[in-house]
Amino acid sequence: MAVLRYPVRTVGDPATTVRGRALGKLIGHTRVELLHDLVAPRCTATLSERHRLSAATISYHLQILHDCGLVTRVRRGNVVDYQRSRRAEALLLGPEVTLL
Repeated sequence: MAVLRYPVRTVGDPATTVRGRALGKLIGHTRVELLHDLVAPRCTATLSERHRLSAATISYHLQILHDCGLVTRVRRGNVVDYQRSRRAEALLLGPEVTLL
């Protein structure tokens, strides 16, 4: 018997906020969720477990976020930790802008 499991969405989930949905349309929902999770430094393996995605998929998204200046990376021995940048902080948490 096959069983499918889906992650639970909560009230504070970035995909359920107006800003999160709009940003998700722009850069992708997976990348928005990764940015929200990178409030503390995390490595690819940890992110892979937390988001239930392969390490290769996480690495792909992190490379794009790094190329755009939205995450920084620091080598810690054999491990590379990623954390969101100030640019990402402003994008995620900055004031709402209304265009008329």
